[in-house]
Formats: sequence, C-alpha cells, structure tokens
Amino acid sequence: MFQKLTQFSCSTDPVIQGDKPGYRAFDEGYKRDVFVKWPASIPMAQRTKPGKAPMDKSVIYGKMWPPGPAAFVDFFRNASRQYWIDMHKEFHGLLPFDAIWIDMNEPANFGSEYLHCPKMHDHIALTLRKLQSLLNNNVIAPSNFPLHSKPKL
Repeated sequence: MFQKLTQFSCSTDPVIQGDKPGYRAFDEGYKRDVFVKWPASIPMAQRTKPGKAPMDKSVIYGKMWPPGPAAFVDFFRNASRQYWIDMHKEFHGLLPFDAIWIDMNEPANFGSEYLHCPKMHDHIALTLRKLQSLLNNNVIAPSNFPLHSKPKL
C-alpha cells in the first residue's frame, strides 16, 4: 500500500557544471552546443575564463549550485529542448522519478567571479528575462512530461 501512495519528485537545476572532465550532462550539452554564449561584441580579453572550463565555444559561465563554474542551457536554441528531454529521459532510466521540480529556473547568478564584464549586464539581463518568461509559461517544458498547465505553443 505504501508504494501505491508514494511518489518520488526529483529536483533539477537548468545549469550544468562545466569544469568536471567526463561529466556527461556538460559534455553532451557542449557537443550539442546548447549553452548561453558571450555575444561577439564582447572581446575575448574581457570575457572571464573560469578555471578548467572550456572556452573554445564562448560559453558564458556563472555560479549557482554546482561547486564549479556553471553553464546555462540556452532554451532559445532549437537543440536545447531535445538535449533537456534526452538528459531527463536518461536520468529517469537510472532513477525512476514520478515528477520533476525545476528549481532555480529564475534568472540567477550567485556570484560575480565568472560574470563581471560591465558591458554584459544589459545583454545578460535581457536574455535572462526572456528565459524567465519562457520557463514561467511552460513554453520550453518537455511535452512528454505532465505539467501543471499545458504549454501554449
């Protein structure tokens, strides 16, 4: 009876640690090119280089729950939605959860050690506001997972 009444909810964050070699979620996202990038207008010399995280694709790194620099999934890219679905399906195969709580889906950066270019402030703020709007309206939620409200596409 207990099993029939119990459901397991998994909490995930839409940021991926970027300086841990062999971390599949980052490696796959990096390969698929799904992370938020520095705009071309910001010279390389003004971009932060966070530790061991790769920079050849101009990924922007911030700081959230992962202990190292975190890459933000860019849900404006077409490949990102499929990446997000694939990673959750793979995780579900390892740990069969009943629901997902996407924590920290609001635009957030817990420190300035990685994002401290003054020219980036307006660009990042606008990008994060757009991302927040999409997340709040469930526009980018995987269609094969139950939602509290259906996406309006």
